[in-house]
Amino acid sequence: MQRFEDAERLLQRSIWLDATSTGPYILMGKVLEKKGHRKPPAETPREFAAMLKASRFGPGAAEFTRLYNTFRFGAQAAPLPRLRELLEQLRRL
Repeated sequence: MQRFEDAERLLQRSIWLDATSTGPYILMGKVLEKKGHRKPPAETPREFAAMLKASRFGPGAAEFTRLYNTFRFGAQAAPLPRLRELLEQLRRL
């Protein structure tokens, strides 16, 4: 079990270091999947966030997705501290 936890921490650290990748969004997807909300493959991130709007995950998922899209497809720097904060909020719900 310890090996798995160490590998998971290493994976998460490397995902955050390469914030131009889809890694942060994949982590959010994993968190939400554990909470019973799996993103269908055909849905865009924005559509998935809209689907969650009425749930307790809605506000956090919407902000995370908006920020993620801003740096993933725009020319802005990744707001990593805020993305981490939102991910932790979603984990605690």
